[in-house]
Amino acid sequence: FIATELGWITREVGRQPWIIYGIMRTSQGVSNLTTSQVLITLSAFIATYFVLFVLFIVFVRRIIKAGPDLKSPLPEYHEKR
Repeated sequence: FIATELGWITREVGRQPWIIYGIMRTSQGVSNLTTSQVLITLSAFIATYFVLFVLFIVFVRRIIKAGPDLKSPLPEYHEKR
């Protein structure tokens, strides 16, 4: 894992100042978004995933509290020959 990450870093640092080698420089790859626009978008993503995580925890707790259904019969086991 570490070798993969270090290789990727070496590759990316080595091709500076190009985003696409020989075609697009890093100075041309700058976005027109303001800092506040980036923060608002990032906050929206974080809030969305936090809500999804909380819902996941709520449903998992419900399933665990309900426990297994002991009244339903277990599936039959047939040994294959």
